[in-house]
Amino acid sequence: MGEPVLMNYSKVLTNQLEQLKEMQKSVNDRRNTLEMVNTLGQDILEKLNSEIAAERLTEDLQDLNTRWSDIPVLLDERILKLQKGI
Repeated sequence: MGEPVLMNYSKVLTNQLEQLKEMQKSVNDRRNTLEMVNTLGQDILEKLNSEIAAERLTEDLQDLNTRWSDIPVLLDERILKLQKGI
């Protein structure tokens, strides 16, 4: 009975690994969109007359970029853990 459970567990890990690799590809495919958002954000910042609005937009862009940079790292860590478990 233990062997089918191990095979099922391995199959689950393999499926999760495939899903994470698809997510990783999707994140990489969206890098151009992130760059476009940053470029547009910079253009808007140059045209804003309000220091408060500019500060807020700058903070939002920084937050977006920080979160975005965390995603590939988290995916890589999870993929490595799954590969070790398979």
